[in-house]
Amino acid sequence: MNAILEAMEKRRSVRKYKPDMVPQDAISSVISAGLYAASGMNRQDTIIIAVTNKEVRDRLSAANAEIMGTKSDPFYGAPVVLVVLASKASPTRVYDGSLTAEPIRWMRYASDIALLLSVVGIVLAARSTEDDRKTWLSGSVCVLIASIVLRVLVTKNIFETNATWQGPTVNSIVTWALICACISIVTMVCVYLFGGRKQKGITLEQYGIAAKPVSVAAAFCVALLVCVIAYACLFAVDAIFKTDFRIWTFAFKTFEASAIPAAVKYMPFFFVYYFVSGAAAISNTSSEKLQGGWGYLLAALTNMGGILLWLVLQYGTLFRTGVAFYPGQALGGILLFALVPSLAIASCLAKYLYKKTGSVYVAAFLNTILMTMMTVANTAIYFQA
Repeated sequence: MNAILEAMEKRRSVRKYKPDMVPQDAISSVISAGLYAASGMNRQDTIIIAVTNKEVRDRLSAANAEIMGTKSDPFYGAPVVLVVLASKASPTRVYDGSLTAEPIRWMRYASDIALLLSVVGIVLAARSTEDDRKTWLSGSVCVLIASIVLRVLVTKNIFETNATWQGPTVNSIVTWALICACISIVTMVCVYLFGGRKQKGITLEQYGIAAKPVSVAAAFCVALLVCVIAYACLFAVDAIFKTDFRIWTFAFKTFEASAIPAAVKYMPFFFVYYFVSGAAAISNTSSEKLQGGWGYLLAALTNMGGILLWLVLQYGTLFRTGVAFYPGQALGGILLFALVPSLAIASCLAKYLYKKTGSVYVAAFLNTILMTMMTVANTAIYFQA
């Protein structure tokens, strides 16, 4: 909370901009933030237009200056102008337009808070005893890296559809997964350092994170072998019975060989997510009371609870009012249905394999390979000749 208040106090208005054109990915990120703003009665009818043409931009500037009764540039030389439009039929159009503009200003502060926490941790590490210094410093570095990655993800379109990142839907999912992983890392480190788990003597080994390179390599080989056998059975069933394993959008399907290199590019990033989410599921269900069915239920909710709440809100509003909570996210909502069972299975698998092996790596590799291949096989992948 103090970090948020400090950011509010230090906000300053800018009255002079460089003429350099803003990258398209940065413009898209800013517009995306604005479109997630609240609106009166949840109409979500505001529109944002990015004006990058200099001639049109100058005409807008002149018209705005005339209204304001000034001869200076109201946009202070900015090369890009975002025009927020709201329906005249909406009684809350002025407020909706203002709310739409507000997240654009505050979008970057989430990563700033994480960055501040890492600095606090480093300061505490310098003031701690020699035994605790390594723990505080390691945790602070993890939070620092996570905050930097989070800042990049929310301000730049890293996974833009091109010859390297060939799946538009996969690009959105992997971006979401990495953002979740960064937030989870910050949360877990803070809970460990400030929430009493460090004082209780809980170590990384108890979470299945610390492991020797040989053990990690063995976990990868086991996961790869299991996946090869599983997909071999799937291809055999498909060849004999001409069917696949499908429940609506959740499906394990066969794929062409050309999909493998496309999937391999995404696997390192999905591994980060499944490794972090697996560790989170294990740490959140480590007590004796949560070793049975309730533990698996909590692990599943930890992984897919946010998406489940979004779907309940989206379609609950649709059934109640006839308009979805986010009307422009119809296709996205359908795709998210497949993530609910996928993430529930992944978290339960992580907990089960941890109980059997004492390591989070087997489940992380297994979930990465299986879920990435399933995602790529179920979505459109663009190939360039």
